[in-house]
Amino acid sequence: MNYMTVKEAALAWNITERRVRRLCQSGRIEGARRNGWAYMIPKQPKPGDARTLRHLKNRSLHTGVQDFRALDECRQTFKGRHANIIEFAAFGCRLEGFHLSESDITYIANGTLVEHISLRDHLLVLNLLEALRLIQNTDDVSIRPCEQQLHDFKAMLVHHRSKIQDVHYRVPQEKDNRSESSLHVSQKLEILFAQLEQEWRHLHPVAAASFLLVEIVRIAPFEEDNYLLALLMALVHLMSNHYAMPLFVLEEAEQLAAAIKGSFFRGNCNAVVVLLNDALMRAYRTNC
Repeated sequence: MNYMTVKEAALAWNITERRVRRLCQSGRIEGARRNGWAYMIPKQPKPGDARTLRHLKNRSLHTGVQDFRALDECRQTFKGRHANIIEFAAFGCRLEGFHLSESDITYIANGTLVEHISLRDHLLVLNLLEALRLIQNTDDVSIRPCEQQLHDFKAMLVHHRSKIQDVHYRVPQEKDNRSESSLHVSQKLEILFAQLEQEWRHLHPVAAASFLLVEIVRIAPFEEDNYLLALLMALVHLMSNHYAMPLFVLEEAEQLAAAIKGSFFRGNCNAVVVLLNDALMRAYRTNC
């Protein structure tokens, strides 16, 4: 029988190594056995989702009536390379609650210290820019939204600015007040990415990216950086489907945050989809 290590299983199943170990410890991986400190795992499909989580799913989400024809025409005719990294980083910081201008981001990107910005925020900007360059410069199919990628982005964002334990998922609190609040964060994410690969794969990429953005913010996997992570994962999904890097206007950050929170109650993501579609159209028109 062929075996794989925890690391190999994590890569094959697009989950974290920590999650693989938890599955081994709970007996959910058939034939897995301990070899000293390591696990030896028989090669097999990813366990769990279809059987044990069938009755659970994230909320029913909808976008209203949307017409993506104009956007897709722009995408097919545009032949350039999109580079809205500074604008995207400034918008992401604003969405997360850090009021930095595009000029601030540019100064920091060029290695200049900005007096009114803390060292920790300098590091956040540099880490965010690194993540965006990775997304922009990586082949479309080599990275895609999954639990492991989310964890990797979090590790990038906390580099030099937070303790290593800040990469671990938060513990759900009673104040979450959600029907699935008893589930561990990793279980919620497992359900989310299963939906992305299964039920949402037939959706327009902008709709699926909007759902991904909304649900990661709602689940709030970590104590901080959740808006940034949600934005990065939505961007990965868009660019893996050959779309541009959206060009948001800074003033839209509060509007998008309100639209995301508004979707929590009835699952109506129409406003989020409209804002994302508009940002993509703006990117194509600006770069033409």
